[in-house]
Amino acid sequence: MAKSTQGKVDNRLSELKSNLAARLKDVLSQQNLNQSELAERTGRKVSYINRVLRGATNITFESIARMEVALGMALIEMPETFEWLNSKRIPSDVEMKIRTSGAEASAVMPQPSILEQQ
Repeated sequence: MAKSTQGKVDNRLSELKSNLAARLKDVLSQQNLNQSELAERTGRKVSYINRVLRGATNITFESIARMEVALGMALIEMPETFEWLNSKRIPSDVEMKIRTSGAEASAVMPQPSILEQQ
């Protein structure tokens, strides 16, 4: 990988870690939880939770999923696959916004709650 590309990857990784850490801190504060309580709920060590909160570790999707389940809410949002775009039927939970100034259209799908997916 070229140096400039690696630098961009490193910057993006740092940004992702910081954003997740900030989101997790906010959620813990909202739910009046501390690092020890989250560690107990997720089966992770307090030192690991601390590294995540400092953005000092590469967190796995499994750990994110454990935290989301333990907290009862999503920490990250991933784009949904828009399989319905290839079908003729548009789900009822899709809100279509048509711009009157042109033929452009955009669809916004609400993100399902982590608890609704179980």
